[in-house]
Amino acid sequence: MTADVVKSATIGRKPDIKICQTDALVLISVMEGGLTEESVNVLIEPRNISIELAVDEIENPVVAGKLFEIVEKQHCRVRIKEDSVIIKLRKKAPRKWPSI
Repeated sequence: MTADVVKSATIGRKPDIKICQTDALVLISVMEGGLTEESVNVLIEPRNISIELAVDEIENPVVAGKLFEIVEKQHCRVRIKEDSVIIKLRKKAPRKWPSI
């Protein structure tokens, strides 16, 4: 008789995320250092966003869901810095959103 081996699931951590907005833009900052283009996957659609980081101890997706309103995908940008990933979303209709 053999015992089944059950792999224990570890709960990953979530990096700090800062979100701010103006009438025209939403800025999402994922505060995690040491990332490269290969370790960051950001999918931006007009009404959805998904952010994943290829780091073992991080729970993915870091951010995923429907946006409050439409963004102009062709004008959105992702910038990987030494200590963070900055995602700039340009709103189609400029105004403050009550939530992201």
